[in-house]
Amino acid sequence: FLRDRSTGVGAVHIRSFGSKPSPEEEASVRRRIWKRRRWRRRIWRRRRWRRRISARRKWRRWRSTISKRRWRRWRSTISRRRWRSWRSTISRRRWRRSRFSRKSRG
Repeated sequence: FLRDRSTGVGAVHIRSFGSKPSPEEEASVRRRIWKRRRWRRRIWRRRRWRRRISARRKWRRWRSTISKRRWRRWRSTISRRRWRSWRSTISRRRWRRSRFSRKSRG
């Protein structure tokens, strides 16, 4: 990968140096950059989600009540489900929080 300052696009792969890449090539590159950016945001959001559970103690107590295997399965299903779509995460988060509080009490 070479940085092409003329196009201003971050990472453009240029076969013949100096010539502008073909439109479809540029599109694929843009898509790649966009994907990377989205991935970064995704990681960042996951981190923020972790921070939201400031009731970590409650969380830990609840986790210890479950058998380890069931906890692992639950965790994997959550993470698999969580990134299916951004929009549903908000409603789902509300649902999960209510579930948490009920579980920690019971």
